[in-house]
Amino acid sequence: MRPSSLLLVAGGSALAACLLSACGAGGANSPVAAPIVLPQEANLVVADVPSQLFNLRHQGEWLAAHPQSGQSITGSGEKHYQGIVRATYKPGGPNDVLYVTKSGHPDNNEEAFLGVIQLRSRSSIAEASAPYGERMRSNLLQRSVETADTEPPTSDRVVRRIEFDDWKHPGGLQMIGDILVVPMEQPIDANGETIEDKDCEIWFYDCTDRLNPVRMDYSLVMDIDTGLAYKPRAEAGVVGIIKLPEPDGRFALLVTWAGDYQVACYISNRTSFFLPDGSQDPLFEFQLYDLWEIPDQPSFDFTGLSINPFTVDPFVAPWPYATNSSDNNLISTFQTMHLVQQADGRIYMIAALNTNNFSPVFVGYDVVSLFEVKGLPNDGVRTVGDIRFDFAGRKAFNMMPHDEGVVILGGEIGDRAVFGNGNAGVGAYVSPTGELLLYAIAHNETDENIDLLRMSEFRHRDMTWNAPHVGPRWMPEPFGPEVTLEVGQRLVRELRAEPWILGSWADLYEDVSYNSNGNAYNKICQVIDAPDLSLDDYETRFSRLDGAGINNGFEDKASSHRLCVDPTTYFALYNDNGLEDNLFVVAPDADGGFSLRSNYGFFDANDQANSATFRTFQETLDSLPADTGMAILGGLTGLSAEEIEARLAVPEVEWDLDGDGVFEIVGTAKDTVQKLDFVAQETGIYRIRARRRGVGTDVQGNTVELVIRVVARGAGGDGGDGGSGGT
Repeated sequence: MRPSSLLLVAGGSALAACLLSACGAGGANSPVAAPIVLPQEANLVVADVPSQLFNLRHQGEWLAAHPQSGQSITGSGEKHYQGIVRATYKPGGPNDVLYVTKSGHPDNNEEAFLGVIQLRSRSSIAEASAPYGERMRSNLLQRSVETADTEPPTSDRVVRRIEFDDWKHPGGLQMIGDILVVPMEQPIDANGETIEDKDCEIWFYDCTDRLNPVRMDYSLVMDIDTGLAYKPRAEAGVVGIIKLPEPDGRFALLVTWAGDYQVACYISNRTSFFLPDGSQDPLFEFQLYDLWEIPDQPSFDFTGLSINPFTVDPFVAPWPYATNSSDNNLISTFQTMHLVQQADGRIYMIAALNTNNFSPVFVGYDVVSLFEVKGLPNDGVRTVGDIRFDFAGRKAFNMMPHDEGVVILGGEIGDRAVFGNGNAGVGAYVSPTGELLLYAIAHNETDENIDLLRMSEFRHRDMTWNAPHVGPRWMPEPFGPEVTLEVGQRLVRELRAEPWILGSWADLYEDVSYNSNGNAYNKICQVIDAPDLSLDDYETRFSRLDGAGINNGFEDKASSHRLCVDPTTYFALYNDNGLEDNLFVVAPDADGGFSLRSNYGFFDANDQANSATFRTFQETLDSLPADTGMAILGGLTGLSAEEIEARLAVPEVEWDLDGDGVFEIVGTAKDTVQKLDFVAQETGIYRIRARRRGVGTDVQGNTVELVIRVVARGAGGDGGDGGSGGT
């Protein structure tokens, strides 16, 4: 470790930053008051919502969790899962938590509940990205066992159930910062009968402690007369929430119910649920801003809109709705309505459904639609009322692994395992690096032999939208964090930059041109993550992967790939089982990056692959004779001995620790650790930066910043590490 004393200068004003042992925010003998840390109340933004959503990988990565001891979580019929959301990123974690809702009834021990799921294995495995708020990867990998028959590690389970004995239907939920928003409908009396004249409500939970949500004092009561004969009272079936961009800063909340014929829009009267002292603001409330109805919506224009990646039932309208109770039993309507902010301030709504309202008995297509929300305050359209939703396109997703089952007319019969259902719940999540991820939950468990809660994760087809694949990244947080401190607060942080962000990965596609479109249940895509290589049958035989029971797994199917390998690793594909009869090797470039091969026919390798591996340069050299190893490795990768030696050198990271734009400290990524002890003395924005220096070259990698925003006392900071000082 190399400690550094810093003097940061911004706008001509000096801001002292010193070692913890040398000084304190209020002087060596001053009492240190614990800072007031308010819950976070805003989500991260997405650079380009349509681009990122429509380029998500259409096939999921499979997840599951065990129930609490003695509790069943399978569900059935109307008593099924209603929503899922991954907890927003929290510095220091845990960042492996999801929240789910399930409808139910007090009879037969099937109370409705809010469930807290922790997938601890996603934070403990080598090269895991979940602790840093990034993708989780599948926790259902096991040799010679298909996904549907694989149980997750015992550490991955429902850790808490908050049961509701007076409500039957907690619905599609969303999270904003540390606040979880849960719509509650179908109130019931002590006999389990629905109370017809009671208004539905929206509840708010403080999830600052991710594993122990605490219901807040305030609830929104849905006292809206809809004017509809078949649904005279508004319900709270699906909710979306967003903190409006500055200068407004209030919260917008959308609610829909029944046949999605109407959407109620509420705007808060405050910009925070909390007072500066950390208590809940007793005057905070949501007020009705607009009541939208489907007749208010102009005709949707399909011109230029791509329904991707496989055909969606053309009879499903962009905004499906029902005008009476009979139609509501037949028409598939939105079960998810998450709001996401784009970097330019535009607000989008991500809405999900399954095209067959009888799913999962008959499964249609799980479809996610995108709408831009217009008419919110200060969005440049109208300042009051007139909410509308501009259709931006939709995409279908495959939420089933390829295992046993009979497929008919786009649906399924039998015990085929389902790892998500648009007719249950889909949740949007934005990672600290700005990645848009989706999570889906099964409607209910269909396997009578395994009592599991099944889910799936969808990430960008290139793993990330626009993040650098070669670092550095900040540890223990991901690259690019921003911290807000009040004057007098102090930030103590160990900074370490690592050279590789993602770990090597490969997506193998059944068809050429990275294509697994067409019928999603027949065209498959196989993901291989280097950290998970030993967990499944990638190196032994593709025939044992999912689908072995009906289509020989992935045997003799690969025809194209998208992959990325770090600068010291290559990817090899083989014709036979057990890494025999090499087809070809993909070598990395100097900075890591993508390899896109659209047609293995160019190498006479279409429909031949049966095993694959990632191999590091050092592993290869260690397995070869010293006198010939470098030459053999050079023959495999096409690199010279000098290039290989440069790759094996430890990359350097250079640092700008005083914010002057000059990277004055240089060290290797493995041993450069900077300890920052930062005392906020004057307002301003301060940037501490690092970047990777190309091995053996003068080329610099992407610059990452720790942005410290210092605001006036009382303006609301994130809370510093090490306490606050001053008088």
